[in-house]
Amino acid sequence: MTTSNILTAELVRRADSEHGDSTIERLVIQYGTQFGIDRPKGMRLGPAKNCFWNSYNGAGKHDGVLYVEGFAMVRGYPPIHHAWISLDGIQAIDLTLRDRASDTEFYGIPFSISLATEELMASGATLPLFSLSKPISHLHALAEKAGSGFEKRPSASR
Repeated sequence: MTTSNILTAELVRRADSEHGDSTIERLVIQYGTQFGIDRPKGMRLGPAKNCFWNSYNGAGKHDGVLYVEGFAMVRGYPPIHHAWISLDGIQAIDLTLRDRASDTEFYGIPFSISLATEELMASGATLPLFSLSKPISHLHALAEKAGSGFEKRPSASR
């Protein structure tokens, strides 16, 4: 298995697991896509362990930048629920993790900043957008709405 398939395989394994709640993993596999990695110069890292806010804030500073929520996995560690930004819906720009980009994989669902803001205002919730405190039907509707604005690329087969 290549490095780029390890995160996908782990998400599928977790989604199929009988242990714990794998709702978010299932959503990300169904509606998300794998991202490549980009670290353009001039993108400043935000505070550690604050990925959702760092990414939401970063996406809001520039027109057309996407807020992406899903999972990241640094080589040798389990996947974590995570957020990053993307300029094109293909390459991940992480504003939080300090690990080498070549050691990190990303799989997530891109949101326009307007949709992310609309969700936060309507739900009265805080980040992350995908939270188990929300009804699963709402999470599916949100993922579908996010995906309707972007062309779906090939992703994990189940």
